[in-house]
Amino acid sequence: MAYQAVRYMYNNLLDDVSKVTADTQATGRGQALELTSGTGKAQPLSTTAYTGNKDNRLIFEIDSVTAGVSVGQATYRWRWEDSSGWEATGVTTSGTLTAVGLGIKVAWKSHATEDDFALNDHFEMAVRADKGTQNLFDGNPNTIFESTAVDHQVFDWGSAQEVTAVILLNHNLVTGQSTCDFQAHTADSWGTPDYDEALTIADPIIHYPSSPPTKRYARLNPTDGALSEVSYGEVFIGTYLELTANAWWGTQEGAEYLGYSQESQWGLSHQQWLAEQRVFVVQYDWMKDADITSLLTMRAALLDSTTKRVKPLFVHLISDDGGSTLILARWRNWAAFSKTHLDPNRRGVPNLEFVEVPITSV
Repeated sequence: MAYQAVRYMYNNLLDDVSKVTADTQATGRGQALELTSGTGKAQPLSTTAYTGNKDNRLIFEIDSVTAGVSVGQATYRWRWEDSSGWEATGVTTSGTLTAVGLGIKVAWKSHATEDDFALNDHFEMAVRADKGTQNLFDGNPNTIFESTAVDHQVFDWGSAQEVTAVILLNHNLVTGQSTCDFQAHTADSWGTPDYDEALTIADPIIHYPSSPPTKRYARLNPTDGALSEVSYGEVFIGTYLELTANAWWGTQEGAEYLGYSQESQWGLSHQQWLAEQRVFVVQYDWMKDADITSLLTMRAALLDSTTKRVKPLFVHLISDDGGSTLILARWRNWAAFSKTHLDPNRRGVPNLEFVEVPITSV
């Protein structure tokens, strides 16, 4: 590493909740179960505890009234919104709470005078994993994953993947008190992992493995007898991009103030700022063709075609300083970056400008 070598981390292997299994996580909540279509008059009841690891929706339909239209006679089927099929069918409606999955229980209260159900009555219930594993990689360090004990989070990449960088941001691990190992292995078995290296506890934590592992499975292994749970605002496990060219005279840091200005009818100007954000400028005097190609690849990866937004990335401005110049930011002038042909020295490369994503401590 060189003092002026900037590292960019944008290709997070952790990009879906299906890739992470937490030993425990804080309970989420569900909204009220509601009739969204149909004529039945039974009152739906439900618990609000939810132990799933992502936001979802439960769907219920009355699938038979052959035995009758009352509670205890009609049956229903249910599924998660993102399921490919029904989880269960022919379940008898009941006046007592019945478990359907991930902490959710449902029941119905009969109507005094009218039919409780009609065939195809449709009920829905939104559930939210307030502190679930989806918060580990959502690009917002202020949404927190939280366990209910100091335990593990296991990652399955589906195939062997190289890891050259690990970042934990906005966590509750305590310097001088907590420990946390990053482990990698060929199987989901952790007696003696192939790779096991301690992370240096700081805020943020950034770790460049001394011998980068290429394994299918990875695990965070925290220990702390004083904590009752672990929490993380953002986790990155993947690879970094380091260009051949070093930043020219390091980087520049500044601030921008967001607000408004008004002028009265007498010509008096009133300005008020509402927020402050840190801005960083990375300057390059020259770049090799391979460097430009790498940054164009990074630009394509950061453009989210679904949300039409530029996804955040981690930028380590001085990769020799531990984590003191690590920022989670958005590449602001990505549209201005381009490749200049027939210029062997790549002079006049645009500065790279980044705006920090605000971080609030847990």
